[in-house]
Amino acid sequence: MPLRLRVIPPAGLKPGDRRSPTTERLVEFGDDVEEIRIGRRADVELSLPFLALSGLHARLRRKRAGDGGRGDAWMIEDLDSKNGTFVNGIRLHQGEQRLMLAGIEVDLAHVRLVFDGPSAEPAADAEGTATIARRLVNDLFLASPGASAPTLTVVAGAANVSSIKLVERERRYLVGRSKTCDLNVKVDELSREHASFTRGSKGVVVRDLGSKNGILVNGVRVTEQRLADGDLILMGPLKLRLTDPEDRYLRDLEANQDRPPAAERPAGLIPPSPAPAPSPAPAAAPTPAVAAPRPATVSRLAAPRSPAGARPTPEQRHAIDEMHPAIATRRSVLVEPKRIDEPPLIHRPRIATFVAAFVLATIVAVAIYLMFGGEPSDY
Repeated sequence: MPLRLRVIPPAGLKPGDRRSPTTERLVEFGDDVEEIRIGRRADVELSLPFLALSGLHARLRRKRAGDGGRGDAWMIEDLDSKNGTFVNGIRLHQGEQRLMLAGIEVDLAHVRLVFDGPSAEPAADAEGTATIARRLVNDLFLASPGASAPTLTVVAGAANVSSIKLVERERRYLVGRSKTCDLNVKVDELSREHASFTRGSKGVVVRDLGSKNGILVNGVRVTEQRLADGDLILMGPLKLRLTDPEDRYLRDLEANQDRPPAAERPAGLIPPSPAPAPSPAPAAAPTPAVAAPRPATVSRLAAPRSPAGARPTPEQRHAIDEMHPAIATRRSVLVEPKRIDEPPLIHRPRIATFVAAFVLATIVAVAIYLMFGGEPSDY
């Protein structure tokens, strides 16, 4: 039974927003598919041409039940994507798998999918995996069909025409000497109807209509060829260049698939996810010659001083944390650390005690002398 997925426009989509699908598209996969990789890359099973996706974003994996496919289960997992995979609004952690049931919504950054599950019969309006990316790009450019239409520009060989736009889809645009051709060029090397250009779901295709002198695409003779943005087409002395904004969009995505931008999420589309806490770096082992400095001493010296009564800064609180856990709980007052380079102070309480004891002993000695050591007086 074929598996169905729907690519749908998210809620709150703004006009001209090319970060998300603009039209709902139904995609089907055959019963022999065991894995569906999803991302921006052109070589994955479900290629979605949107900048917020990673080149390889997520994947669906089938778990066979052995009863003809009726009890098969599908699991989804994130492939360490930059902007995340969300199942019913909950972000998947790296390595986590989630069971997919019919009706579950999956957000891949700004792109929303609905898992419809296995279907009894193929759908007539379902897209193939080979055309879904181009269809989605076509949808993005539908808002401005004239500006996004492929253009054939005359580079050399014709003075009376400059260019033609392939605005209509699935229509044959003819090039030749006949007056009925869309691009009429009166040179003997061209046949009456030399070639046709058709804008389809897979791009622009050029076909040789049985011409005498043939067609060269980038120097190679062809009878039928899908063209890419920037291709040069030569027919006798006539040289044309194709400009295709949709194809350029796809090629730019593929060229930047390893460097996806950090796109902002529109409000209400995807819940933000907390950034994972960085793992602590392993401490370097001290060398035998020089002992490693104690972290607490370094932190005390590096900690900036604050005026009396001022609240400590985050850097100062971090320095306190490194001193002792008990001190870290007392963050209302910043303890001023003692500098190592200050001269040692004399301990004044011990000197005072010594002087007081000396004076007391002298007084006692004088009193004893006066009482017992003096000469008796005469009467």
